[in-house]
Amino acid sequence: MVASGFNRNNGALIRLLMTLSRPFSRSPEQGADTLVWLADSAEPGGQSGGYFTDRHRAAPSAAAQDAEAALRLWELSEEQAGLKAEA
Repeated sequence: MVASGFNRNNGALIRLLMTLSRPFSRSPEQGADTLVWLADSAEPGGQSGGYFTDRHRAAPSAAAQDAEAALRLWELSEEQAGLKAEA
């Protein structure tokens, strides 16, 4: 979790929870470190489309690899955006 100010405007309870979790959170700079490293460094080589954490390639969770859930999310996103895929 990154102490970025996310959820700051979602009510007093959420603001309190985010404030209490701040000491256990990464700074915005720490949170951005792997993204900046991927964009700026030659070290990752030609790796593309992977999941990275703390400058290392990592396996996504089982939920992130669930093709049926991905399809449901895609369809719901189309619906919410007012788009419809061509049949």
